[in-house]
Amino acid sequence: MLRKASERNLTTKDNVQKGNGSIIFNEIASNTELFDKTTMYSVLTFKENCGIGFHEHHDEEEVILIIEGKAHCVDDNEEYDASVGDVVICLDGHGHSIENKEKEDLKIVALK
Repeated sequence: MLRKASERNLTTKDNVQKGNGSIIFNEIASNTELFDKTTMYSVLTFKENCGIGFHEHHDEEEVILIIEGKAHCVDDNEEYDASVGDVVICLDGHGHSIENKEKEDLKIVALK
């Protein structure tokens, strides 16, 4: 099956998990297409000073691949910056946040 870029679901969400600004979600595949085994498989775009607020994962994990820019992350109590090619993993029962503190866009692929 081919899904052209023009056919993908593109949405903008404000203050995700009480974070700053707006995040653009470009859905790669829906949970229905993936047999309800995921809740999100998307490319997310963060403009400067936009982010997803700290939140915990329960009964799910999230894997994030940085594909453009630099991400400022908080995992439980640890803060760090992640760059292109880095993978951030939030396991069940843990919490995290992600923010773009740079002028350039931050793009990630998120799967949970």
